[in-house]
Amino acid sequence: MQCPWCANPESMAAEALPPFTCKEYTVRELVEEAVRSKAMFFGGGGVTLTGGEPTAQFDEVQELLQALKAEGIHTAMETNGTHKRLPELFDIVDWLIMDFKHPDSAVHKQYTGVPNDIIKENLLQSMSRQVLVRILLLNNINTSNADLEVYLNFFSHTQNPLLQIEFLRYHEFGKQKWGRLGKPYLMDDTAFVSDEILCTFRTAFTNAGYQVINT
Repeated sequence: MQCPWCANPESMAAEALPPFTCKEYTVRELVEEAVRSKAMFFGGGGVTLTGGEPTAQFDEVQELLQALKAEGIHTAMETNGTHKRLPELFDIVDWLIMDFKHPDSAVHKQYTGVPNDIIKENLLQSMSRQVLVRILLLNNINTSNADLEVYLNFFSHTQNPLLQIEFLRYHEFGKQKWGRLGKPYLMDDTAFVSDEILCTFRTAFTNAGYQVINT
């Protein structure tokens, strides 16, 4: 994806871009670090894979999740849901966290650069397990009453008592990173979401019977 509001624009490139750096680890090194850290996993802690997009390194992520499961370590993964093979990970990740920008594929492509057909398919296939769907609200992009109805209509096709939904407000925490990369930040103040809009979405989904959370 190429979301113009991304808080981690450095992750859009295949290689680390100046002034950012990265360090490579083997799967075994990561597993050993997690095992050494078990004492800190109090209160149900474990390992969360995030990014950028972790499934960009799909084979390595699959191997890592399998190894962590063998060690009895709880796992969570944040993903944008675009990888065709994502369902292969459903049985080896304990808590799946998926972004869902917009149910309309044309609107989704307009703002992220990719359609959402695979994302919706993966979301629907994930409904037999614990999953948190995060919806970023951006004023004038996905916050109209019509948008709300499209969201509700999509989720009406899901049946999962373990499904949680969280609405997030637009923020510009990544703005300075775009500048450091020499790229223009295209979002402006009109994208900020009011308390009223946030409350409208939360209330509508709660009234429709969904478990709405706020972390």
